[in-house]
Formats: sequence, C-alpha cells, structure tokens
Amino acid sequence: MKNLSRNIIMAMLVALLLFSCASTKTNQDQYIETEGFVAQRDFASAAAVIEAAKTDSYKEKDRVLYYLDIGMLYHYAGEYAMSNEA
Repeated sequence: MKNLSRNIIMAMLVALLLFSCASTKTNQDQYIETEGFVAQRDFASAAAVIEAAKTDSYKEKDRVLYYLDIGMLYHYAGEYAMSNEA
C-alpha cells in the first residue's frame, strides 16, 4: 500500500510538470521576417518588424523577451539611447 501511494504521488508530480510547461509556448512568427533583415545586417528594419509585432506576438508573459529583442536590435543598429531605454 505504501508503494502504491508513493507511485501515485510520483505520477501526479510528473503529470503536473509535463502539463504546466505546455502553456509556456512563445509565438515566434515575428522572427521569420526578422531573420532575413539580420542576415543582411539591416538591424533598423528588423527592429521595426519586432516593434510592429509587439501586441500580436509578444503577450504579457513575453514582455521581457520583447524588450531584450528590441534592445539588442537597436544596439546593433547604432541606436544606443533607444537600446538603453528598451
């Protein structure tokens, strides 16, 4: 009986871990167009794509990722003040 309880608890913990990670998927559609601009070293255009995707692709849980992406692209574009602000 003790082993059965332990197995049930372990199965519940594993299920909890698996299902809790399923909701953390981040939208990555904005990177398709951005990759081409970055490959061409057109960081200002890549930043414009990311800015346009702010409300659609970056949900509430992804705001930090948005600011990291836009800040990095502004930095590479030479817009240091905007990069620091982001």
